Amino acid sequence: TVYSINENLVLKIAKNNTGVLQNATEFEISKELEEGIAKTLYSEANFKWILQDKAEKITHEKFKEFVEDEPSVFLNCLRHRYGHKSMYYSLFDNIISKYNLHRYEICSSIFFFGVIDNKLVLIDYGQKW
Repeated sequence: TVYSINENLVLKIAKNNTGVLQNATEFEISKELEEGIAKTLYSEANFKWILQDKAEKITHEKFKEFVEDEPSVFLNCLRHRYGHKSMYYSLFDNIISKYNLHRYEICSSIFFFGVIDNKLVLIDYGQKW
């Protein structure tokens, strides 16, 4: 469950063991990456909750502007690793591959993405294979 704390932060609270694992994954990835994700800034010791940068919700039109294509086309290319002209393709493909994230789930909807500092980022990326 995600709660808005203020204009800059969200609190993600795990409801079960799967949520705890997702929080742990997002925390660990955040320690290594500087771009492409909503950063996790703090975690409870057992990952029952994390504080994360708050992203602006993405719309179909805004996603289309970022990737310079229909969202469904971009996500299909990312899902099947076909390649794409967007600068975001290699960024997200590398993140998903390096951390063994659940590619099919992440690529199923634009709602796994958001906007921070006018950049497209993954906001829900703790799902692993």
